[in-house]
Amino acid sequence: MPKLEMDPPYRHVRGRIGGLVYMRGRNGTTNIARARRADAPLSPAQQAFREQFIAAAAYAKAAIVDPVLGPRYAAAAEAAGQQPYPLAVADFLKKPVVEAIDPSAYHGVIGDVIAVRAVDDFEVTGVAVAIRDGTDTVLEQGAAVLVNGQWHYTATTAIAAGTAVTIAAMASDQPGHTGSRERPLVVA
Repeated sequence: MPKLEMDPPYRHVRGRIGGLVYMRGRNGTTNIARARRADAPLSPAQQAFREQFIAAAAYAKAAIVDPVLGPRYAAAAEAAGQQPYPLAVADFLKKPVVEAIDPSAYHGVIGDVIAVRAVDDFEVTGVAVAIRDGTDTVLEQGAAVLVNGQWHYTATTAIAAGTAVTIAAMASDQPGHTGSRERPLVVA
């Protein structure tokens, strides 16, 4: 990508000139992009993103003035060298991810533990686990507890050995978005 070094009088140019838009970027850089035609209709994907970004901006504005969330976003932003508002916008736009479900300690016995690794760009606020049989009937479900950076779900129902089940984990984040993962398993 070509880089343009602007002379001092033009270094802070912003706005539209001809068919180009000049924007101030991070660290004082100037970004240049082609201007969108004002009469060009938005595609469905562009309209969906615009609506999602409007919702993200509204969430961020409310979150940074919230007496509980605001200081947490401020502390996380300071640690990352960012500002709280863009961090809250990014948190809204990015869903949590369930990276792994570890059933190695689960054998269908009450009290067995299923470990779940879930991540988010800000924080995972909770993880719910469900165990379903082959007909998608929920055999048990409940909330996992955070233990040393991993979410642990403790089984409450005995399931016979040899039963094919699916373990589903759903992580949620501060804006209320969810991410999920499933893992098939034959109870040993």
